[in-house]
Amino acid sequence: MLTITHEEAIRQLEMLGLTGDEAERFLAGSETEKRAIIKAAKERIKGVLPPFYTESLMPMSPEEGPPLPRKWGIRWPWK
Repeated sequence: MLTITHEEAIRQLEMLGLTGDEAERFLAGSETEKRAIIKAAKERIKGVLPPFYTESLMPMSPEEGPPLPRKWGIRWPWK
């Protein structure tokens, strides 16, 4: 089993885009709070990314095609 220190866990979460405070709350929070923290971080990061990234490189919805970047244009064969 892999064990990491609290500080390493904070560093890993910060590399994913969470602030130090969010990382601390994430490690100590309930499942609901963790989901809220991740959602807020995603929205903050999405606001920083150029539209090209969020529109063409984000995965498609399952109804449209496989979970691959839209830019690749791969669709389900039956669509």
